[in-house]
Formats: sequence, C-alpha cells, structure tokens
Amino acid sequence: MKKKGSKTKQEQLTFEVLNKKQKIKKNTQNYNVYDCIEKYKYVGIENYKEYLFEKDTSLNKCVISSLTGEEVDSLKLPLLSEISAGLPIYMNEEYEEYFYIPHDVIRSNKDLFMLKVKGDSMIDAGIDDGDYVVIKKDNNLNKRSIVAVEVDGHATLKKFEVQGNKLILLPENINYEPIVVSADEARIIGRAIGVVKCNVK
Repeated sequence: MKKKGSKTKQEQLTFEVLNKKQKIKKNTQNYNVYDCIEKYKYVGIENYKEYLFEKDTSLNKCVISSLTGEEVDSLKLPLLSEISAGLPIYMNEEYEEYFYIPHDVIRSNKDLFMLKVKGDSMIDAGIDDGDYVVIKKDNNLNKRSIVAVEVDGHATLKKFEVQGNKLILLPENINYEPIVVSADEARIIGRAIGVVKCNVK
C-alpha cells in the first residue's frame, strides 16, 4: 500500500550517448525522449472537426496521429508573424517558417497560411493566446466568419459586420470593445477556418 504523502515515480523513456566501445560518454546529457514530443489539437471553425496529433520538435516535418501513434501525411503551411486577438499589432507578411499539419484535416494548402494568436479577445470563440489559426485567403465571408483584418499595417483577428461604409470588428470577449473602421481603411486578409491548440494534455 502506498504511504500517504509518498510520490509515485513515473516511468520515462530516455537515451544516453555512447562511444564506439558502447560505453556511456562522460559529461553528456541524459535526454528524455518525451521532451521532444508536443501534442496538438486541430479544431475546425466552420465544420467543428477535431483531430489530435503530435509532432517531434526535433523533426518539424514529422506529424504523428495521436490515435494510431503512426506518422501521417502532412501539408506545409506558411507561418507568418503573430496576429492580435486584442488590440491590433504590426504584421509582417514575410514567411518566417512553416507549420506542418495533418493532411486528414486539410486537403489542400492552396491559399492557406497560419498566424500565431497574441491576446485574449477571441476566447469565447475558442481561440486563446498562443493558439495558431489557419487562414484562407478569400472573400467568401458571412456574418459568422472570423477574419484577419489589416488596418494601417496592423493586423487583428475578429468577427465582423458591415454597416454602410463602416467595418465593425467584433471581439469574442466582454472585456473588449468593438473596433470601428472605414471600409476604405481596412483590408481583409482572409477568414479563419481552423485553430491549432498547443500543449494539449
């Protein structure tokens, strides 16, 4: 029987660096393999489809199904700089890196890219600080669409409404006020079609 207050030791898979004689090298780190694995969840904004997957951080291209534990086909999406889910922030449209996502959830990467979310103005829509959003570059929008909008070189992620020549950018957090801009001042970059949650337990 486990004593009260005692700790259960969790088994972990580790590996060590060996020399040519199969002896452990001195002054080398004992690595925890689990430290290389990150868990993610994709949530479709329009179809509500969910998909759990894992990535080996040492091999960015390696995408693993959480269901089968096997590597799956993936698509490469350009990852831009952060987008604000709060007050607008400056956006750099240069591709800094790429994010690999399971092919099972996104069939084509045409006109798609990803942005990292900064801020909490969209939390009631299930979009949290640190999430990644998948953006499709098109103008097929409706009142329920969540869009990435650029205003004076700054970008923000919001729901939107059109009132005359005004664009109303609506947060999904009662602590934030809507942003009202002239339609001439704003450029809709695209609509959000999915969210990637990081560090899923």
